Amino acid sequence: ELLKWFFEALRSPEPRKAVFVHLRGSHVKYWYRFPGAFEHFKGPDGIRRKDSLSEREIGVVNDYDNSIYYTDYILSEMTEGLKREGGSSWLLYFSDHGEEVYDFKDRSGRDPIRISKYMLDVPLILWMSQDYKKSRDTGVFVEYLDRPCELDDMIYLILDLARVRTPLMNETKSLISASYEMPGRMLLSPRKMTYMSVEPQSLFNPRTAEAENRVLEANGRASDTR
Repeated sequence: ELLKWFFEALRSPEPRKAVFVHLRGSHVKYWYRFPGAFEHFKGPDGIRRKDSLSEREIGVVNDYDNSIYYTDYILSEMTEGLKREGGSSWLLYFSDHGEEVYDFKDRSGRDPIRISKYMLDVPLILWMSQDYKKSRDTGVFVEYLDRPCELDDMIYLILDLARVRTPLMNETKSLISASYEMPGRMLLSPRKMTYMSVEPQSLFNPRTAEAENRVLEANGRASDTR
């Protein structure tokens, strides 16, 4: 149903357009997030912790993976639609939060008090048309793949990608800017209180952990992954 509206928006006569799409994605309950035709994953094969999970828990993991499989299809249809329309275009996809699905703890979903890496790390995908790539120096973007970023700053990335010029723009917060400054990682509750517990698994990208810690220390925050 959503794709029909998306394609209709692409075919509209306006020469410049921005289309915002809100997917249900993989929010719990996962089995609601994909149609039966996309029940691709079944059984324990390919599940990392299958030997320690019950049959019900294995089913939850499969449902989550199938929801990702379906989201992948939706994004693929969107990018194919952009290709058919031609011209200069890009598609940016990101999730508002992650989910623990028996990756580290024996539970699925999200817990605002006892967090794990899998609840915090989210996917960010940027697709660009050939015309868009030719119109600006996008080759350097591959050098930015390991840049840590915060969803708080997505507006600056969107403005930069759309080449919108405004006094509100801050290039140090745009992920694709040569002036980008890595933000300090904050693990805070909505009431601005430090989380009660951080899982002992590293919450950092191992390739950038040292740099992240320097930013934390510069901001008066010591990292604590005990």
